Amino acid sequence: LSETIRERTAALSLAVAEANRELARRHEAERQAQRAHDDLQRLVQTIPAIVYSRNLSGASGHYCSPRIEQVLGFPAQEDAEGFWAGRIHPEDLETYREALRRIPQTGALDVEYRVLDAHCRYKWLHDRGVVAAENCGLVMHAVATDITQQKEDVAARKAMERRSRELVTMLRLICDNVPDMIWAKDLQKRYIFANKALCENLLGTSDTDEPTGRTDLEFAQRLRALHPED
Repeated sequence: LSETIRERTAALSLAVAEANRELARRHEAERQAQRAHDDLQRLVQTIPAIVYSRNLSGASGHYCSPRIEQVLGFPAQEDAEGFWAGRIHPEDLETYREALRRIPQTGALDVEYRVLDAHCRYKWLHDRGVVAAENCGLVMHAVATDITQQKEDVAARKAMERRSRELVTMLRLICDNVPDMIWAKDLQKRYIFANKALCENLLGTSDTDEPTGRTDLEFAQRLRALHPED
């Protein structure tokens, strides 16, 4: 009997030791998972864009990173239905909706649109995401980057280019309607501008763009070939 008790006690001790080791492994796995979660959370918070997840199946479980407060002025709230979708610029709303409708076919989102922020100013966002099937349904994990400054820079550059073209057109009209010959040349003596009077009276051409990049010698040679008797 005592032998049987010792054997059972030894077996029980082994079982308890194995259970303790298994419990320790689980605790370590949980600590590693928590560390990984914390590292990921810190990484998300340092990304200079809004990181969010959206359940496309209509279930809850939305997530939005704290960066939204810096970009749009709204506090980050989980399970926030619709996010900022209700504040999209009316001119961009159909573009946004069409991008969402294409997700089942493409499996991704890539769209630019304007959103009204908490201060009633429109911000441009470049929204890019991928869709994954999870237990709660289809979930889109996305990053929305503030591209307002880039858009404003492009708009300003286009406005400057348009103004420059208008000034060039105005200068051309003025110069082509005076009897004086007006021109400009680079350091290699090639024309960069010639008005109508110069072209018709000296260079023998009616095309005011023709002299650009050419020299007087080229026109002189052409005129000499046309009028060898002179």
